[in-house]
Amino acid sequence: LYRIDLDTGAAQLAAPLGPGNRRWVVNSSGTVVGTSIYDIRGKTFTLQGPQAGAPPLLTQTNPGSETMLIGEGRTPGTLLLAERTAAGQIAREIRPGGSADGDILMTDVDDVEPLVDPDTRLLIGLIGPDQVRLFDPAKQRRVDAARKAFPGERTGLVGFDSGFNRMVMLTEGQKDSGTYWLVDIAKKSAVPIGYVHPEVKAADVGPMRMVSYNAADGLAMDGVLTLPPGREAKGLPLVVLPHGGPLIPGDKAGFDWWAQAFASRGYAVFQPNYRGTEGYGEPFRRAAYGQFGGKMQTDISDGVATLAAQGIIDPKRACIVGASYGGYAALAGVTVQQGLYRCAASVAGPTDMRKFIIWVRSRTGLDQRSARFWKELSGASEGQDLDQISPARLAARADAPILLLHGRDDTVVPQEQSLMMEKALKQAGKNVEMVNMPGEDHWLSREATRQLMLARTVAFVEKHNPAQ
Repeated sequence: LYRIDLDTGAAQLAAPLGPGNRRWVVNSSGTVVGTSIYDIRGKTFTLQGPQAGAPPLLTQTNPGSETMLIGEGRTPGTLLLAERTAAGQIAREIRPGGSADGDILMTDVDDVEPLVDPDTRLLIGLIGPDQVRLFDPAKQRRVDAARKAFPGERTGLVGFDSGFNRMVMLTEGQKDSGTYWLVDIAKKSAVPIGYVHPEVKAADVGPMRMVSYNAADGLAMDGVLTLPPGREAKGLPLVVLPHGGPLIPGDKAGFDWWAQAFASRGYAVFQPNYRGTEGYGEPFRRAAYGQFGGKMQTDISDGVATLAAQGIIDPKRACIVGASYGGYAALAGVTVQQGLYRCAASVAGPTDMRKFIIWVRSRTGLDQRSARFWKELSGASEGQDLDQISPARLAARADAPILLLHGRDDTVVPQEQSLMMEKALKQAGKNVEMVNMPGEDHWLSREATRQLMLARTVAFVEKHNPAQ
C-alpha cells in the first residue's frame, strides 16, 4: 500500500504487503487504521488494528469469502465488517478493547453499501437501491421527508450537507428517465438541476412495473416488465433481459436504457430476478447454488410462461439478450434449453464453465476463493458435469441465431470464451455473428462501445424477431 503525493507523483510506502490476502482501511488523514489478512493456506481471517505488534482484534477460522473489511465504523478507531451468516449478510462494528464479537449494526444488508461522512470518512449509515438507513434519527427523518416528495418514483441519494438539510436526489420511473433534484428541507422545496438523459422525453419512456410469479418448484420471485410506449399490453413480442452477476441486487422498476431501447422499438421487455438475486433473503440467494444452468435458467422461462398465460406477450415471438451472466443465460436459453427463443445475444458471457473455472483459478494464484465460488455455484463441487451446462459444448443443440459481443480487454470473462463459442457454432453449421470490441473491458466503460453494443443487439433482434 502506497501513499501518493498528487503534486509531485512521489510514492511512499504506507503498509507492506506481507503474507496472505490483505485489505487496508485508511482514515481521513491518510493513516492505516485497520488491516484484514486472509491466510489462504491456514484458511484464517485476521483483523488487525493500527498498532503494530498488538494482538488481533478478531480471528476467524475457515471463513471462506464470507467476511470482509469494509471501512471505518461510526467513531475513530472502530472498523466495519460485512459478514455473511446463515440468516443473511450483517454489518458488524469492531472496537479495539471491546468484545471480540463487536456490535451488529444492521442485518439484511445484501444490497447496501456504507455511507460515510465526506469530511471524516466515518460511517453514518448504509445506502442501497431505494433505501437510505442512517444511525442519526433526525437525519433519517429528513431523508425520509425528501424521498416522500417523489411518490411512485425510484429515489437515490446522491449528495448531502453535514446535517442532511440540503440533499441532491436522483429520481427515475414512470415518464422519468432520470432527474437530479436539489432538495431543501427548511424551504420545503425540490428544484430540478439536471437530467441523466435530457434527450429522452416523458412520452418516450415505456411504462414499467414489477410482476410476481412462482418458479416451477414453487419458489416465489419477481421481475420487471417494461412495455412499449403507446401499445396495448396484449400479445406483444418479447425481449428477455436477465441481469448479470449473478448474485447481485436485482432489477427494479426504474429507467433502464437497454430495456427502454427495446421497448421503444415495440417490444415488451422482461427482466427476471431469478434465484440467487440479492435483496430477497439468504435462503433465496442460497437456492442458486448448484442450479447454474438448471433452476436458475428455468426461473427465467417460468417468468416468460407466466406473461404468456396472462396474454401480455406472444411466447412464439421471444428473444433473449444479456451481458455477463445474463449473456450466459441467453446462450443457455438456446442450447441447454430449446424451443423457447427466436434469437439470443450474449455480451461478454461465459460459454465453457470448465475452462472458465480453470482460467479463474490461474488468475487468482493461491487465493482460490473465486474459483471455489464458481465451483459451488455451478455444482461442480457436487459432481455436476460442467459440459452439460456449457453452451460452447452444446453448440450443436443451438436452435436459434446467436450474436456474440466481447471486449478484447475483458479481465472478468476473457474474450476467449466468446471466441470458443463462435468456433463451435460455426463448426456445427449454426447461424452466428461475432463482434470484437477492441480496447473494451467487461463493463463497457467506453461510450462508443455502449452505443455499438446497443445498435447491434437491437438490429439483431429486429432482424430475427420483428416487432411488427
